[in-house]
Amino acid sequence: MTFALEGYSDGLRNEVSAFGIDVVVIQPGGIRTQWSDIAAAESQRLSGAGPYAGLVSAMTRLRPQEARAPEPEVVSALIVKALRARRPRTRYHAGLMATPLLLLRHWLSDRLFDRLIMSGLKPASPLGSAPAPARPRA
Repeated sequence: MTFALEGYSDGLRNEVSAFGIDVVVIQPGGIRTQWSDIAAAESQRLSGAGPYAGLVSAMTRLRPQEARAPEPEVVSALIVKALRARRPRTRYHAGLMATPLLLLRHWLSDRLFDRLIMSGLKPASPLGSAPAPARPRA
């Protein structure tokens, strides 16, 4: 969904620039909001025992990192910055891990970036258990 919005914004920016209209993309990283608590509770309720249980468990393990995320005001500050700029940049970013993730997204292949993201979401294995066998390459 994010890439669809980026693509739409890029096309719109090109289309309306002749009319003096700027299109700006705000790319937030992790932001501390109430949505996280709601999403965690709902994902546990709806998927905690189903095929996504491992992913729900992994996301639950990562939740303590959310305490390092900035408040939503960092995003509103970016919006104000873009609005006040005589010639705004096409993209602004802020939030937990926004800069490193955008840099990695730029430099890594799609598959390598996907692997990196998903490696942090692997289910925890009990101590002493063998790792999952590698999938055969297609």
